[in-house]
Amino acid sequence: MAAAADESKPPIGNDDNDGTYWMERVALELQPVARTMDPKMTFNTPEIVSAFHAMLCTPGPAGPGVVMKEVEFGTYFIPICPGAESSCAKPTATSAVLWIHGGGRIMGSSNGASIVVFCSKLVNLLGVPVFSVDHRYTFPEALDDVCKAYHWLLDDLESAKAGRDIPSEVRIAVGGESAGAGLSAELCQRVLDESNGVAPVCQILINPMLDDRTCVDDSLSKLPPHLVWNNKSNLYAWSSYLGQNHKPGDETLPAYASASRREDLANLPPAYVQVGSIDLFRDECEVYAQRLKGHGVKTEFVEIDGAFHGHMVIANDEEPILKAWERIGAFGKKYLSD
Repeated sequence: MAAAADESKPPIGNDDNDGTYWMERVALELQPVARTMDPKMTFNTPEIVSAFHAMLCTPGPAGPGVVMKEVEFGTYFIPICPGAESSCAKPTATSAVLWIHGGGRIMGSSNGASIVVFCSKLVNLLGVPVFSVDHRYTFPEALDDVCKAYHWLLDDLESAKAGRDIPSEVRIAVGGESAGAGLSAELCQRVLDESNGVAPVCQILINPMLDDRTCVDDSLSKLPPHLVWNNKSNLYAWSSYLGQNHKPGDETLPAYASASRREDLANLPPAYVQVGSIDLFRDECEVYAQRLKGHGVKTEFVEIDGAFHGHMVIANDEEPILKAWERIGAFGKKYLSD
C-alpha cells in the first residue's frame, strides 16, 4: 500500500537507498529539511531503536504561553490564563485534546523535545489543554494505557466542571501522529464498543500507522525505501508491537490491534486524516478515510503534496506545514469550541 510511483520515472530498485528517487518528489519548500535526513536510516534492530528512543525521550521546554505538568499517564500541557503570573487552565475549560506521540509503536515519550514543541503549538492553536500520553510498546498493553489515560482525562475535566455553572459539555478530541494516530483510531474504536463514558468528539490522525498489512505488501519491493520511515522499519515495528503470538499480515488479528482491520467503522467520531503524498502510509490512510466516509463518518482527508512521513514534526514554518496547521485548527475548533 505504498505511495504509487511516478510512471514517467520507473522505480530504480529496492537496493537504491541514497534517497534520490523520493527526494526528487519532495515538495520544493520541504527539500531543505529533507536534505538533512539520512535516507538510509532504518529502524530494524534493538540497538538502533534503543538509541533513537533515547533521543526521542530527551525533554524540552514548553512553548510560549504554555506550561507542562507531569501527571499520571503522561504530560499535561496547559494554557496560561491571560494576565496570570503562574500557570492555570482556563476556569471554564471543559475541552481538551488527548494526544499520542509517534515512534512506530515502539519508541517515544509524552515529553520529548519534539512532542513538547508539537503539543505547545496545539495548545496555542486550539486554546485548550493537551494531554500527551505515555504508553507501553506492545499490544494490548499500549492500548490499555491510552484507554486509562482517556478516562483519567475525562474524570479530570468532569471534576473541574463539578460545582460550577458551566453549560458546556465535556469534550475530548483524540489525536496523534504516526503510530500515535494509529493508536488514536484504535482508542476511538474501543471507546465506542465499551460505551462506558463520553465518546471523543473527533479524531485527528496525522500520517497514521493504521494497517499491519502494509509491511508485508510485496509490491513495495518495486520501490526504493521511503524517506524517514521505510517498510523494513515498518515490518520490524509491527512485528515487535504484535509480539510472538501474532504476526503482521496474519489472516486475523485481535480486535483493536490494527485499526484498518475493523470491518464496521460506523458511529466513530468525525475524523481528520492527513498524510504526505510520498509517505509509506499514504494509501492505507486514504483507504481508511474512504471507508470511514462510506460508513457515514464525517471525514476530512488531506494529502500534502510532496510531504514525507513525519512532516508535521520534522518540518516547521514551511508553507505546506503552515497551511496544514490551519486545517487542523479549523477542524479541531469545530468540535471543541462552544
